[in-house]
Amino acid sequence: MTNQYIKYFPKPFLEDLIEGHVFPIVGAGFSRNAKSDDNKPSRDWDELGRYFAEDIVDYKYNGAIDAISAFEYEYSRSKLVEKMYSALKIGSIHPDLAHKSFAKLPFQLVATTNFDYLLEESYTHLGNRFCRTIIDEEQLPIINKDIKHLNLLKIHGDLSHPSRLIATEEDYDSFLTKFPMIATYITNQFISKTVLFIGYSVDDNDIRQIFQMIKDRLGKLKRRAYTIRINASTQEINRFTRRGIKVINIPIISEKIDYNKTFSEIFDELHNYWTNNIPNNATEEDSNIDLKLAKIHSKNVSRLSFFSVGNEDLPYFKSNFFPIFYKYGFTPVTPDDFLDSNDNYIARVQSLINVSNLCLADFTSSSNDRLQETEFLIEKVITSKSDFHLIIAVDTNNLFSKNKFYNSLNNLNEESFEKIKARVHFINFNKGLNQLDFNQLEDILKSISDRVYDQFDNEIENLFKSKQYDIALLMGYITFEKSLRNFYKDSRFSSYKLSDRLIKDEIISFAEAEILIEARNLRNNIAHGLNEHKLNKDVVKKYLNFFKMIQKRLVSESPIAKDS
Repeated sequence: MTNQYIKYFPKPFLEDLIEGHVFPIVGAGFSRNAKSDDNKPSRDWDELGRYFAEDIVDYKYNGAIDAISAFEYEYSRSKLVEKMYSALKIGSIHPDLAHKSFAKLPFQLVATTNFDYLLEESYTHLGNRFCRTIIDEEQLPIINKDIKHLNLLKIHGDLSHPSRLIATEEDYDSFLTKFPMIATYITNQFISKTVLFIGYSVDDNDIRQIFQMIKDRLGKLKRRAYTIRINASTQEINRFTRRGIKVINIPIISEKIDYNKTFSEIFDELHNYWTNNIPNNATEEDSNIDLKLAKIHSKNVSRLSFFSVGNEDLPYFKSNFFPIFYKYGFTPVTPDDFLDSNDNYIARVQSLINVSNLCLADFTSSSNDRLQETEFLIEKVITSKSDFHLIIAVDTNNLFSKNKFYNSLNNLNEESFEKIKARVHFINFNKGLNQLDFNQLEDILKSISDRVYDQFDNEIENLFKSKQYDIALLMGYITFEKSLRNFYKDSRFSSYKLSDRLIKDEIISFAEAEILIEARNLRNNIAHGLNEHKLNKDVVKKYLNFFKMIQKRLVSESPIAKDS
C-alpha cells in the first residue's frame, strides 16, 4: 500500500489517532460516496433542501433548513418524514468503497448528523461488527460493556424516530433545550477528544453553538478539531478556520476526481498507520520484543501467536494451550496482555493479527462476541502473502463451525482455495469435557515452527547484508532460546538462571557463561531501546557464532545423539 495521503495529516493528529483519542463526526457529504440503484449520487444538504422546495407553491429558495421548515409547515411533519425516505433513497442506496474502508477503522464511538442508515449497514454487514445506535437521551446512562461493539451516536436522529429528527428551524433552535443530555454528551467528547469532521459543512447551528461555548470557556486550551477536504480553496479553508477547525487539505492533480475511491484510499492509509504504530505496552517481555521486531523489520517474520478466545475461556487456554505454543518457540498473545484503554481495543486486535504469523481461534463457542475477530482472521488468511497459519479449535460433536468457515471462502477460485486450505488447520476440542487432541496440536505446531525458525535463520543473513546488526542479534538470541527449550523440554525458563543451568550441566564453562551474560544484557538493551552505541558487524558476528557453537553442543548432548 502506498502512503500518498498520510503525509498530509499533522503528526499530533496521528498521535491522537493511535492513542484512540479521535472522535469522528460524519456529515451528509459523506453519503455521496454511497452506491445507488439509479447510479446517481445521494443528495448533499443543499440538494436535499432544493428537493423539498420543488413541492412548495410560490416558494423562493433560501437555504436547505428554510426549505425543509417551509415544507413541514405546509404539509405536516409526517409528510416531511415520508418524503425524506425517497429523498435519501432509503432501501436503494448502499455503502460503497469509502464507507467500507471507513467501517474498518477501529473507532469505538462514531457520531453522525445523517438521517440515513449507511453507517449501520457498513458496520453490520461489511465489518461484521455489532453497531449500537444511540438516538435518545435515555440510552446514554446504559453502558455497553462489550468493548468490541461500536457505539453510533445519531446527533440529529433518524427516520425511524420522527419526533427526534433535527431537520427544521424549530428543531435546531430547540435542540439544546429539548435534548440537553445529548448536547452535554457531545460537549464532553469535544472537550476530551480530537474531533474529525468527515463530509461535514459545519453549518448546523447546534454544533456551532456547542463549539462556540467550548471556545469561550476554554480559549487556547480547546482541543484542535480537523476536517478532511480534497483540493480545498483558500475561501473554504478560511471558512473552517473561522469556526475553529483545521483543514487537512489533500491535493489531487486530476481532471476528474473519484472521491469515493480517494476517500477509501485515505481511510485505508489511516487504518494501516493506526494498527502499525499502536504503542507497545505489553505486560510480557517476550511480547514486547516480538512486537518491536515486527514493527522495525519490514518482512513478516514473527513468532507471535494471536489467540482469539472468549474472556471466560482465556484462563483455560493460558493453562493448557500456551505451554505447548511456548514449547515450539511461539509467543502466545491476547489483547488482555496490554495496558490499553477500551478506546483502543479493536485497534489492538487488528494490530496483533497483522503482526502474528500464527493464530488460534476457538470456534467451539456459540457466542457471536468474536465475529469481528473472525472476520479479521479470514481476511488475513485470504490476503496474506506470508506463511501465515490459522489453527481453529472445533467441537468434535459439531462440525457446523468448520463448514461455516469454508463457506466464507466461497468467492475464491480453486487454486487460491487450495492454498488457503493448506494454511488452515482444525483441531478437535470438546470444551465441555476439556478433551483436546494434544498430539494433533503438537504435530501442527512442530511443522509450522520448523518453517518459521528456518525463516529466522535465513533472515539473519539478510539483516547482515542490510547492516541491521542489532535486529540480527535479537533474532539470533530468539533461535538460541528455541534450541534451549528443545533441549530441556521446558516451555518457559528464566533467562537469568540460564548460565547457572548450562554450567551445572557442563554445557558451557565459566568463561563462556560470562560471554552469554554479555549477550543477554545486550539483547535486553536492544529490546528495551537502551542500547546507546550502534552495534558493528564483528561484535554481532561474535555473539551469533557463540550461539551456534552452544547449539551444536546441545545437539551432541541430546539423548537421541548419544544413542546414535
